[in-house]
Formats: sequence, C-alpha cells, structure tokens
Amino acid sequence: MKGGEKVKSEKTAKALSHIDDSLIEEADESRIICERIRVRRTVRLCGLAACLVLIVGIFALVNNGNDVLFNGIILDGTPVELTVNTQRSAVAPADASALECVEFALEFKKTTQIQCEEAEISVRAGKGGQVTDGDSYTVKGNVTVRVLVPEKDLSCVIRTDNGSDIVLKKDPATCSWYINLENN
Repeated sequence: MKGGEKVKSEKTAKALSHIDDSLIEEADESRIICERIRVRRTVRLCGLAACLVLIVGIFALVNNGNDVLFNGIILDGTPVELTVNTQRSAVAPADASALECVEFALEFKKTTQIQCEEAEISVRAGKGGQVTDGDSYTVKGNVTVRVLVPEKDLSCVIRTDNGSDIVLKKDPATCSWYINLENN
C-alpha cells in the first residue's frame, strides 16, 4: 500500500469504529424487512400466475369446441333416447327388406365433417334449409339428420373428424332409438 491509501484506511477504520451498534442493527433490520417485502411480492405474483394458468386450463377444457348437442343436451357418452318418430321406408335396397327412417336435430358448436358408411344419411342445415344427400357433410350449428337404417340393423355410427362418433342404437325390447357420442 502506498502512504495515502494507508491513511484513508485508518481514517475509515476509525470512522467505522465510532458508529453506534444500534445504527448497524437498525440498518440490518431494514435490509431484512426489504427482503421480506420482496419475497411476499414474488409469492403473490407466483400465486396470481398459478391462478391464471388454472383459469385458462378450465376454460380450455369447458370450451373445447367439439360439443355436439341433442335437444340442448351435450352428448358425452351417456345414451339419450331419441324422442322423434321413426318411419319405415317403402324404398329398400336389394339386400334388405325395409329401411327405418330415423330423423333428429343436432347442434354442432364447431365446424365438423360427418359421414356414415353403414346407412344412407341426408342433412338439412337449420330450419327449412336445403336437404343435401351424399357421402360426407360439413356441418356447423343446427342441422337435421335423417338416417335410413336397414331394419335388420340395431345400430348405426356416424363418423366425425373431431375424434368422436355419433352412435345410434336401437333397443330391441322397446324399439326405441338412443343416441350418444363415443370416442373413436
């Protein structure tokens, strides 16, 4: 050390030795209080972030957009009895004696592609909309679906592009049709 630096160190040492111990403790306590406040803020922000993630997750699960509704009821795997009348069709393919016409209204929350390989279907968009026939349909909102099921069949599957199938099943004891949604 040079001579000037030694003098400064001695002056600093003397000055520090004259500081009252209560002032040092007070400064130490205020530092601890500031640290506690910083930790509390961090914990609160982490709690707020966790709540936000939870809310977004619940919203994503509830509003996944793949809902298919029948009479205002979300189809979820629990069979719901079709309350519509079924009719026998006079038109029959060569390999079946008769067709049973099952007509019902559905509501699709998301644009969905549907198709049925087991039976003939036709779809009408909205009330009074145009009826379309074909192998595959793109639907959204309220639609009426008409399915011509061979009378010998007790079930029919309408495939969708959203990972679920619309399943129609006939209870042979009551001759009632049931509809539900099953994951494919």
